[in-house]
Amino acid sequence: MSLCEVEGPHWVTVEGRAEFVEDAEVRADPELRYAVRFRAPRVNPLRVVILVRMTRVMGHLPLGTGLVTP
Repeated sequence: MSLCEVEGPHWVTVEGRAEFVEDAEVRADPELRYAVRFRAPRVNPLRVVILVRMTRVMGHLPLGTGLVTP
């Protein structure tokens, strides 16, 4: 799976294997983070979490972001 975020000339792409998780305990953290940033999500018993185990990250970010390359 690939996920990409673009903001103006800056971008980041994350690649990895995706896994769909239905477990309510696993869903709790992402739902809370969403609620803090936006609003409480509607109740949806069919909601799943997509976990991406990263294998590669690529991007173009502004200098001085403090990111360290391994």
